[in-house]
Amino acid sequence: MSRSGMHHSSRHRQCRSVPLPDFAFQVTQIRSLQRASALLAALLLSAAIPALPTARAERFVRHDPNPAATFAGFTSLSPTEREEIEQLVSQLGAERFSERQAASLALQEVGTPAIESLRAVEDSADPEVRQRARHLLRAIRMADRQRLIAAFLAGVSVIESELPGWSDFHDRVGMSPATRKIYVKMLEEEWALLEAADESDAAVTSRHVSGRILQLTRPLRTREKREISLGSVATVLALADRDEIQLRRHAEVFTLCYRSTEFNEALSSAELREPLIELMNRLVLKDANQTYLTSQLHFALQYKLTAGLAAARQVVAERSGIPHVRQYAIFAIGKMGDEQDLTLLENLLDDDGIVTSHNRVNGERITTQVRDIALAMLIHRHQEKFADYGMPNVKENPTTVISVQGVGFASGESRAQAIEKWRQRDTTLSESEQIESAPTP
Repeated sequence: MSRSGMHHSSRHRQCRSVPLPDFAFQVTQIRSLQRASALLAALLLSAAIPALPTARAERFVRHDPNPAATFAGFTSLSPTEREEIEQLVSQLGAERFSERQAASLALQEVGTPAIESLRAVEDSADPEVRQRARHLLRAIRMADRQRLIAAFLAGVSVIESELPGWSDFHDRVGMSPATRKIYVKMLEEEWALLEAADESDAAVTSRHVSGRILQLTRPLRTREKREISLGSVATVLALADRDEIQLRRHAEVFTLCYRSTEFNEALSSAELREPLIELMNRLVLKDANQTYLTSQLHFALQYKLTAGLAAARQVVAERSGIPHVRQYAIFAIGKMGDEQDLTLLENLLDDDGIVTSHNRVNGERITTQVRDIALAMLIHRHQEKFADYGMPNVKENPTTVISVQGVGFASGESRAQAIEKWRQRDTTLSESEQIESAPTP
C-alpha cells in the first residue's frame, strides 16, 4: 500500500467515532468552561477586552469605536486576507500531520474571521477536514462567548441579540445588577440551551428543556453526588415560565430548586434573592392545575412564595381537589394569608374530607379531616392553645406551620365538641366587639 493510501486509511480510523450532537457538545463544553470563566474574565478585562488577542488575528480585524462591534470580530475581509484563510482551511486536509496541525492552530488564532470558511467545509467528505473544521468552529464560538460574557459583566455595551435569552429574561425579572450576575451564570452553564430556545419553535424548545431537566435530575435518582448549579436552575426556571413552553416534568423543576445548594445559598443573599424569587413566583402562577397543585403549593410554602396564595384561596373557596390538596391550601393561607383569609378557613369547619386515618397519638388511632387542619390553623393564627380544643399533641412546622401528625380526633364526638367550642368562642368575641364598638349613651 502506498504511503498516501496508508495515511488515508489511518486518518479514517482516527475519525470513526461519531462526534456528539452540537447541542449536547456545547452543554458539555460550557460546563467545563465554568471553572475558568472568572480567570478568563479577569484576563480579558485586564487587556481592555481585545476582540482577538494574537498578532495573526489582529491582521484580520477592523477595530470599531463602538464596543459592541468588537465582538463581531471584523467588518469585512480583503481579497488577500480571504485568500490566506482559504489556504489555511485547505491545509486542514494536507498529507502531513504537522501541516494539518499548523493550519488548525493558525485558524484558531484567526478566530471569528475564519468562521465562514470553516462552515463551508464542516460537512466535507474528508473525515479529518470535517472533524477539524467542526472542532475549530466550536473552539472559536466558545472563545467568543467568553469575551462576550466578560464584556457584559464589565458593563460594555454589547449587541443584545448576541446574548441568547437575555431580552426575554430581563423582561421578566428586570435589569438590575443582580439580574445581570444571574444571567451570566446562566450563560456559563446553559448557553446552548438558551440559544436553542431562542432559535427553535415551542414544541422543540419544550423537548429541549424537559430533556435538560431529566439530565439534571438523573443523579438525584441514582444517588450520585453531583451539584446542581445556580445557572442551570435559573435557566430552567426562566424557560419554564415562557407561555409557549409545556413541560413533561413540571414538578421536577421544584426538585432542582430544593436540591441545589448554590441556588439556595443565592436565595439567602440579599443581593441575588429578589430576581430568583420573582422567577419562582412566576412559575407557581403559570400553571396552577390539579395535576401539580400539591407540588406547587408545597413549593410556595417552602420558599414563602406569595404566588401560592392565589391558588390556595381558590382551592379553599371552591373546595376543589382531593382533601390532600385542600390541606396544603390551608397551610399556605395559614402561613402567608391575612386576617380576611382566615374567614375562608372558618368556612371549612364542616369539610369532612379525610386526609389520613393512620396517625396515632399516645397509642390511640386518630383520623385527620380537612376541617381538623382548618381548626388547628385557626387556633395557631389566633394564638390559642391546641390542648384547649382537644389536640394537645399538635407541633409547629417551619414549612407547613403545623405538623399534621398530631392533628385530628379519635372520635366524631370529640371533633364536634372542639369545633363547637371554637364557634362559641367566635360568637363570644363577636358580641364583645359589638359591645365595645357601641356608642356610649
